[in-house]
Amino acid sequence: MNLRTAEKRLRRQWRDLLAVGLLLVFPLLLFAPVSLGTKTLLPVDVLFTSQPFRMGAAASGITDVQNPLLADLILENYVWKQLLVDAVKDQTLPLWDPYLFTGHPFLANGQHSALYPLTWVFLVMPIPRAFGVFIVLQLGLAGVWMYVLGRVIKAGPLGSLVAGIVFQFSGFMVVSVVHPMIVAGASWLPLLLALVECTIGRRRFWTQERAVLPWALLGAIALGLQTLAGHPETTYFVLLVVAGFAGWRLIHRSLTLSKSMRRSEVLSPALGVVLIVVLGLVLGAVQLLPFYEVARDSFRQGAVTLQQVLGWAYPVRRLITFFIPNFYGNPTHRTLTDVFSGQEIRAGTSALGDTVSSFDWGIKNYVEGGAYLGILPLLLAGVAVLRPGVAAGGSDGPGLQRNRLVRALLGWIRQPYVPLLVALATFCLACMYGTPVYALVYVLPFMGQSHSPFRWVFPFTVAVAALAGLGVSAISTACRQRSSKGMGQALPAPVSTDTGRSPGSPLQQRSRLQSLVLLGAPMDVISVTAVAAIWGGFLTGVGVLASFLAYDAIEPLVSRAFWSLARAANVFPDARAFYSYLVPGVLRFAAFLLSAGIVLRVSKCPIHLPRVLGRLPVWKPLAVIVVLVDLVLFGAGFNPAVAPALLEYQPPVVDFLKQDGGLWRLSTFDPEGRGTLPPNTSVIYGLQDVRGYDSLFSAQYARYMGWIEPQGMLPYNQIAPFRTYISLDSPLTDLLNVKYVITEHEIPLPKYRQVYQDEAVRVYENLGVAPRAFTLPVAATVEVADGEAVGEAILTYDPRRKRGQAQPVTLDPCRMSHRPTHLWRKRSPTMHSTKSWSRLSSMSPGGWS
Repeated sequence: MNLRTAEKRLRRQWRDLLAVGLLLVFPLLLFAPVSLGTKTLLPVDVLFTSQPFRMGAAASGITDVQNPLLADLILENYVWKQLLVDAVKDQTLPLWDPYLFTGHPFLANGQHSALYPLTWVFLVMPIPRAFGVFIVLQLGLAGVWMYVLGRVIKAGPLGSLVAGIVFQFSGFMVVSVVHPMIVAGASWLPLLLALVECTIGRRRFWTQERAVLPWALLGAIALGLQTLAGHPETTYFVLLVVAGFAGWRLIHRSLTLSKSMRRSEVLSPALGVVLIVVLGLVLGAVQLLPFYEVARDSFRQGAVTLQQVLGWAYPVRRLITFFIPNFYGNPTHRTLTDVFSGQEIRAGTSALGDTVSSFDWGIKNYVEGGAYLGILPLLLAGVAVLRPGVAAGGSDGPGLQRNRLVRALLGWIRQPYVPLLVALATFCLACMYGTPVYALVYVLPFMGQSHSPFRWVFPFTVAVAALAGLGVSAISTACRQRSSKGMGQALPAPVSTDTGRSPGSPLQQRSRLQSLVLLGAPMDVISVTAVAAIWGGFLTGVGVLASFLAYDAIEPLVSRAFWSLARAANVFPDARAFYSYLVPGVLRFAAFLLSAGIVLRVSKCPIHLPRVLGRLPVWKPLAVIVVLVDLVLFGAGFNPAVAPALLEYQPPVVDFLKQDGGLWRLSTFDPEGRGTLPPNTSVIYGLQDVRGYDSLFSAQYARYMGWIEPQGMLPYNQIAPFRTYISLDSPLTDLLNVKYVITEHEIPLPKYRQVYQDEAVRVYENLGVAPRAFTLPVAATVEVADGEAVGEAILTYDPRRKRGQAQPVTLDPCRMSHRPTHLWRKRSPTMHSTKSWSRLSSMSPGGWS
């Protein structure tokens, strides 16, 4: 290796190290207060919107909730991490969660990410701080892994850096912070694709010139770590994308290589990809196998139809949020400024008289609808798609040579990555927006439990980020070619050969007009995209200004739009406020569209930074700055940053309940849906609750609770509170060992005695509560036709005194097992003079307890 080669390699390594360092640090732009500062990412303030926490809101200094949409961080993730940390402190395996429902599997569920390596941060620092540190580390890795993919697909250092920024700050990743396991699982897809590409391409590994096995082993490790993140739905998406990517690349290589090379260059890499998947799933089996058993018996299995799932897809109108992310509002926007008077308007009462807390009028949940990728990245992706590819080797027939369009299309298809990324993005869009294409996904094994077509925004984000990186690479290549040739790569403008034409001839006038429209740039894809963005941004800004000046004239149109657009009138007080809210968002779009166009236009100019800064072309740092500012401004303020001291508040009713040291469960009576004692919060204080909020719990338990009263909260993954007096009086409620009922209402039932009251809630004791375990004689058995008939039988027979038995299977609504149609029974002849049945009101899911 000569000195010049070593110097180039060192310079290239320093560029890569600098890019990796920046990508690891950039997440601090959004999350420094919750990772390095004094705030926590946990939205503890959300708890104070419901009793019994609300009574302490004023004393805790809470007037507004920053983002009520992110309650899952405190209701689920905080509870999971608390259980995990407590188990580690007690030196026990956290196999079981006894606090929700009648107990259910914990470690098998996986969404707590207990087995994921980065979860160690929760074991070495306080949980409130650990959430922020975890997100910073995970988003940093997401950016680095996308950078690696960019380098592997030859997007260049700058293109890879841009791709990394787009991925780590994308709408999908920023709004998914509420689900750390999704962020963790999704971050590994770019690295997996990079390692699959290295395996298929037999890239150099250390001293091995053409390697397959080392890359395959690394890919298996990456897949194994991805599965341990604890979100199998994301793992499923990862596997589907990896399969599609590998399939395309193997087919591409088989078509572009000679038959003699296919065995070594296609078959061997294909086996390497199989090794990645098989070994990776084996490494993750410690989480996947228990999860499979739990998911098989989940209430989600077959719970919804294809049409219902498609109903949760993006509405077509949400396409505009790819350009104006807050067009349909934002749950953190509680005020707006009247653009005419400058007066601040606070969310309060809508035009329809509804009480609202924020200006969020989207049909789709903002977290589920987060898909913003920035303006410049979309234009860069367009450049990558539209620039003609280089045709692969081989000669075309005479007929094909005469058809330039066909040749251009074949050349584009022969590119190794762009067609694949375009196909992936298109397929994802079709799934996200609920087209019939999603039926192809719905029929896949296990996808019946996935109720989220909108989740396809995840691979869509990866595809667009990679295309944006390739777009930067295409621009860099065009700049180098122009520099080496001393002229642009574009097609020259038409020049007249008739020297007799006058200076004002139509041809020369057309040339001047073209030069004006293109801002003096040559006619090519980059220039046309640049001027379209510049003129588009300029005209959009002018249009907003004109609408402001002529508002009186257009007010009827604004009012008509306000009343015709779904949910606008449910949020804004009038059409004027509606207009005032939209103006800043449209101006933001105009500004970043104009900025993106300027970046592309400057790339056609030989403008460089000073020599002390390396004579770097100005458009390169400008592109990074524009993308970074655009996406950071989008994500700023969305995720929580609240005082961790709020976690120290304990409602007085909890102090009362904890005085009873016996074995019992609680529930709430909430006929008006006020959200009394939010689900899962009892776990924070070590109280057992027959309600619960979890993505996976037993279908049999859901059926049992449905016998008490219809479970309308199942689509939201919850067992609902009791809403009727009949439910409170049901013997099935007694069998659940529900001793205390918390409510904001009076319960005028003889079986219930009020034992506590404060300014927030009351507590009633159930005098008919059954013990956690008891026995019934065999003579008390009542036979019913089948398992479904048990629900009718309990209306006649008191299950505290009779035991329903379906023929030919035994079914006991009190003791649940891991099999969906069987319930546990145990004959206990030794404890009594007569044979009897032991009954225990706890779940029994096989080996995961």
